[in-house]
Amino acid sequence: MQSARASFFLTVGASASDTRSRSSAGSSSLSPGRVNESISLGLNASYEVDVLGYIRRTVEANEASALARNADLEAARLLARATLAQSYFQLCVTDMQKRMYDDTVEAYRKSLELTQNQYKAGVSKQVDVAQAQTQLNSTLAAAIDLSVTRAQLEHAIAVLTGKPPGAFSLPAQPLAVDSSTGMVQSAASVLVENLPQVPLALPSALLERRPDVAGA
Repeated sequence: MQSARASFFLTVGASASDTRSRSSAGSSSLSPGRVNESISLGLNASYEVDVLGYIRRTVEANEASALARNADLEAARLLARATLAQSYFQLCVTDMQKRMYDDTVEAYRKSLELTQNQYKAGVSKQVDVAQAQTQLNSTLAAAIDLSVTRAQLEHAIAVLTGKPPGAFSLPAQPLAVDSSTGMVQSAASVLVENLPQVPLALPSALLERRPDVAGA
């Protein structure tokens, strides 16, 4: 953009040259001869009259391109922030699911132990023990998958915050119980409840504040 603006101003150039030559002073080889030296200096100036507005249009186009690049940068930052927020909320949901599966695994483990004792006592059948074992194994596998998902989300949050994944750790969010409803709440659910309310009707001019729209 600065290079395009430079076309509005006078262009000045300068040049210099130095020439040396030696001429023979006589027929003797011992004669050093004469040295001729000439120095020339040059100065020129030019100015382009923007009659058709080409320079002005070029400057305006460069300014628009710079603004579009800035808008693209803001759009990338906004996308990174949105991805960070989504990853955090998904991690909180994964923590709640992991607690639920851990409780379920403990319940199925006790159920398997009870079924095995009943089978030994002749009350239950072998198929009951197999079904209880299958339930426990499938729930354990689901709990392991959730652990992998949480690790992936934790690494994504580390990258989005500019930290190495190996040195970043986000502890599980504590649960709270709503005194009025008795429902279990996580830190993410409390945060969502306290978000500001968005009006139903918004002016269409707000779309111009979107970085992608501004860039376009």
